[in-house]
Amino acid sequence: MKGKYTIIISTIVTLIAVFILSSYYEDLENNLQTNNNKAPVVDTIQQSNNPVTIETSTKETSTDQNTMTIQAAQKIDETTYQGIIQPISKSTLVSTVDGIIYDNGKNYGEIVKKGTPIIRINSIEAKDTLMTQVVNYLATKDAYRTAKASLQKNIELEKKGIISKREVEGAESTFMKSLITMVKERVKFKALSESLDFDWKKIEDLNLEDQPFFEKNTAEEIIEILLNKDYIVNINAKDSGIFLPKMDNNNNPESINTSKGNHIKKQQIIGSIADPNEIQSTVNIPEFDVTKFQIGQPARITVPALNNKELSGEVVAIKKFEYKVQSGQDPKIPIVVQAQCDQDCIYLYGLSVNITILNNPKNSIQIPLGAVKREEDQDYVMMIKDNQHIKSPVTIGPTTNNSITITKGLQEGDKIVKNYPNE
Repeated sequence: MKGKYTIIISTIVTLIAVFILSSYYEDLENNLQTNNNKAPVVDTIQQSNNPVTIETSTKETSTDQNTMTIQAAQKIDETTYQGIIQPISKSTLVSTVDGIIYDNGKNYGEIVKKGTPIIRINSIEAKDTLMTQVVNYLATKDAYRTAKASLQKNIELEKKGIISKREVEGAESTFMKSLITMVKERVKFKALSESLDFDWKKIEDLNLEDQPFFEKNTAEEIIEILLNKDYIVNINAKDSGIFLPKMDNNNNPESINTSKGNHIKKQQIIGSIADPNEIQSTVNIPEFDVTKFQIGQPARITVPALNNKELSGEVVAIKKFEYKVQSGQDPKIPIVVQAQCDQDCIYLYGLSVNITILNNPKNSIQIPLGAVKREEDQDYVMMIKDNQHIKSPVTIGPTTNNSITITKGLQEGDKIVKNYPNE
């Protein structure tokens, strides 16, 4: 009986010992697990050539939530601006005389080369003015030649003692006055000839006192022969391009009749020569949006009238000092967008277009403001490479309320920390 109690007591003691040991090892395992969770994580951050070691806590940290992969933005703004396709004027054609159109001129819309006569004008007024100037110039030229010959003669006579020094000085004074007068008339004659499309060199060597081949003609008749019976003034294209009418302030054409026999006035605008390869459009941007755009920024031009045909262009002008103010609206600033024509430009003129200004490739990467840090006048972000945080210098551009543009230092596919260091 005594042996039976001994066995029962031994069994109870063994169970108690097993229970105590089990509790002990469970507590020990929990403690080890806790300590492992609190172990520090070491990140190596490379800056210049000297690696710097920093300890960061992993408490409640989600790596996926605080990292981002760089992607270039496709557009800055989806807002569509409306405009009208306009020609790019290279030069303006103006009538230099009052007269009658001599023959049929070029038609609007024609492609012309530099120097091509656009219209030819028969102008009696131009002929009379040019003849008067020719006579004045040749007269002063002959007076100059006479004074020059007289001076040379007097110098020889003074050397022989036939005349006095004072007479020579008088001849020198006359010569200088005639030279100055001749030069002035020559400048006026040349300028007038060029404006009237007359080759002034044709009479440069003409001497009114000696014309053996025109013995039966007076000086005026000689000049009239040189000028032709009907004096024609050519209005030539100053550049190669498309001959177009003048456009008024509302972008409406103001054309004239270039047919033979029609009268044209002096200083009347005939038209313009437009670029045959490029077009432009002006859109008015709200002033609060202008800071988003820069010269050279790409743009997409859509032409609804041509089945939403698309042209690629770029911003060529931002006219900040020509803002438009309309009642009840915010001020707007004109922005000029220019594009290449993939067909004859003239077929595009006057058509309405929708313009979307795209993101500049230099400003295509935008990241949260908190991702950019600054140290010793250098901006940088924390880039993630091989599970390490690397200080990577960047160059920043324009900022918005919650993002900043990176113009240098990042490219698509890079992974960075959105906000470093973490809590």
